Amino acid sequence: MWAITPLLVIAVVFLVFQMGNGSTAPDTSGTPTAQQTTAPSGAPSTVPVDQTKVAALMKKITANPKDTASLLALGDIYFAAADYKNASTWEKKVLEVDPKNQVGLLAIGAAQFNLGNAVEAKKQWLTAVALNPKSAEGHYDLGFLYLSQTPPDKVNMTAEWNKVIAIDPTSELAKSVASHLNASTPAPSAK
Repeated sequence: MWAITPLLVIAVVFLVFQMGNGSTAPDTSGTPTAQQTTAPSGAPSTVPVDQTKVAALMKKITANPKDTASLLALGDIYFAAADYKNASTWEKKVLEVDPKNQVGLLAIGAAQFNLGNAVEAKKQWLTAVALNPKSAEGHYDLGFLYLSQTPPDKVNMTAEWNKVIAIDPTSELAKSVASHLNASTPAPSAK
């Protein structure tokens, strides 16, 4: 069971990032570039990089390097393509402009987690929840980070996921963690 946990964690973190992500790349036209994504082969199902959107966003960023919406949108494009290195690069640029940007902090944490850098992911997610203790997504991600450790840190996982439930008890995130918590709680023994 624990052998498939890392794959499950990556998939869930990706889905959480996409669920909590409010920014999307604008639907603009432009000329495609020759730039290729550096998404790893064998990565989970991904969306191809839309070079037309990338070119349009690059044009916006060239005009305004502090355009966090466009920087986030570029990060989203590369994250969806499982190109976590490029996603991380653009999310770092968001944080250079706005170090307290919640979406940027959660996104760079997800990218770093998927790059195998759990230490950096944890740092970003802890910053996000320190700045916004009501960040259900931040607590959700931290819970999966603790679950993915070897051995899993069930105490911290449970604490983080209980915060998700307390913050937004009717959300899909809360329902998901509640089912995970119930599944990992042993049933009382029959006497």
